[in-house]
Amino acid sequence: MIAVLASCVLGLALYGVLRPPVAVSATGAPHTEELAQAPDQGSPDGENQTGDLWQQGLGQTEQGNWAAAIDDLEGALEQSPEIPERYLLLAQAYREAERDDDAAEVLRRGMETTGAESLELPLKAVESTLEMPEDQRTCLDALYHAFADGDETSSSAALEDWENGQRVWDSEGKHTQNPLWVKTGNLAWDGERLWSDYTGTSLLLWGTSIFYGEISENVPDGAGSCATVHTWYPDSGAVGYLRLDGQWENGVAVGEVAFHATGAPMPRTPLQRTT
Repeated sequence: MIAVLASCVLGLALYGVLRPPVAVSATGAPHTEELAQAPDQGSPDGENQTGDLWQQGLGQTEQGNWAAAIDDLEGALEQSPEIPERYLLLAQAYREAERDDDAAEVLRRGMETTGAESLELPLKAVESTLEMPEDQRTCLDALYHAFADGDETSSSAALEDWENGQRVWDSEGKHTQNPLWVKTGNLAWDGERLWSDYTGTSLLLWGTSIFYGEISENVPDGAGSCATVHTWYPDSGAVGYLRLDGQWENGVAVGEVAFHATGAPMPRTPLQRTT
């Protein structure tokens, strides 16, 4: 038990160490202020037209005028296609305008043009949202609402369904990752879509841990609850997990926190896997 608790704490602490590097947000309006304060790499002195389009686009995103922002940002991108940040902000504007297909296309183009690693996780978030099968979306919705409601019974059932949905039997009788489910690791679910750099209250998926609460740029930061599966029983499909409730700071639990061992009983030697 002590070993598993220590492992869980270590895993939670790694939120702050392993989170992807933050470039420019590709999620919601709260991050556009950061973009506006960042220097425009494609607007050296004397290139006022390019700079004007970029600044106009930033201004429109700050006001939530996504259609107008898209017009300006598309023009700014055409003038400076070598700058990854322009693909990110345009993709954000497309997503806010409920044009996820266009967001995916511009991020793919950005990857081909710039090769920037900062575009990889935002692209994964958009593609996974678009390609997610209905049964996976149903399980994810159940997780989101159960954790949001704070219902222990519903949370346990939703965790079991999520864990069971991730596995299938292969031709050799072994458990393997469900090839029909999209990858959701390191992404936040806001109840409708997946995001790579979300700020607000959301469900965050990270390995075998699921966090619900206040997050900043996809890192737990504020009040929240983290459930970490420690055992999965292949015969019954039951799970055992630890839950930690408390305050978080940059991905690490701080102050007084509460541990709960919940679900299936924890064996001395877990049958499948530990975290």
